[in-house]
Amino acid sequence: MTINPGHTLGMNGLGYTSIMQNDYEFKRQSEFPFIKRFRKKFPITKDTIFVFKKNIYTNNSLPYDIMEHELEHLRQQKQVGAKKWINLYLKNDAFRLSQELGAYGAQLKKVRELCMEDFEGVLHESATNLSGGLYGYLVSYNEALKLLK
Repeated sequence: MTINPGHTLGMNGLGYTSIMQNDYEFKRQSEFPFIKRFRKKFPITKDTIFVFKKNIYTNNSLPYDIMEHELEHLRQQKQVGAKKWINLYLKNDAFRLSQELGAYGAQLKKVRELCMEDFEGVLHESATNLSGGLYGYLVSYNEALKLLK
């Protein structure tokens, strides 16, 4: 999937940048305070992104649509309380599904707003992610596709 490769935020090819923009800051994935708890439940890779409070934990630059996904999680955490959100996300499948549907909804809306050519590709990748091990196999691919449309 190619999404405007020149439009990324976060780390760059010259090395890690920890910059403050608006209400969030980028940090390395390894600095995520709950990484051990998440590793016990999900197949975490070097590309997995986490958010907590005002921080986005990533090892990579983020395309704007994925950035919107993560910003939605920050908004969700602000509404519920960041620590409570983490605990619910790890323990409650229905809560996790609702939060990911909201984040993917924000991401797909951003794709539409930016007139990105690969909306269908992003939609199918979102359904694949939502139905896979990354989130604990919450729904089937077809169900994820229906929920995201």
